[in-house]
Amino acid sequence: MRHPPIEEAIKLAKERTEQYYKINKIRYDKKFQEADFKVGDLVMYEEFQYSNTRKLSPPYSGPYTVLRKCSVVLFEIDRPNALNKTDTELVHSVRLRHFHPSEACNNNRNPI
Repeated sequence: MRHPPIEEAIKLAKERTEQYYKINKIRYDKKFQEADFKVGDLVMYEEFQYSNTRKLSPPYSGPYTVLRKCSVVLFEIDRPNALNKTDTELVHSVRLRHFHPSEACNNNRNPI
């Protein structure tokens, strides 16, 4: 049984890698939605959940204001960052949700 030369195997591996890259890009692009947050929007930030406190701690904190859009998926919000000792934090859009004030919290309700 003859094995192909190493150069041929490398060429074949590169071709297959490029082919899988293109297929995965098409699959990703079908599902990708650009984040629709705008500067000034109020957002909720998804907190990191430790395994032993997940049930009792709220999953989101906020609301925070979007200060600027750094890239398609990266936003700066006015959440203090204790590690960097800054007043803002750069956050991926996956960890943000739009803030919708509920009717129960609305102080402008009409009395009955």
